[in-house]
Amino acid sequence: MVVTNVRIPRSNYLQIKARAGELGVSFNKYINTLVKDSMRRQMMRSNVSQSMIKKQQSFWKAMERISKIKGKPMGWSEEDKAIYSV
Repeated sequence: MVVTNVRIPRSNYLQIKARAGELGVSFNKYINTLVKDSMRRQMMRSNVSQSMIKKQQSFWKAMERISKIKGKPMGWSEEDKAIYSV
């Protein structure tokens, strides 16, 4: 356990203390809960962002690999020609 001082405006302190009282918990417990919840949300956002970035990167890498394939069909396939009368 670490004991530290935190400087906050008096008006915030009074609001936090009142809210903690409404919830039936100590000022300390309420602050710790707020900090823990905030950190959890930030980490989840960060994990989601990192996951999305990795998916986008792998998509573009796959597209690059596909673009380098030799002998891939270009233009209309025989089925396309029959269907679209080209």
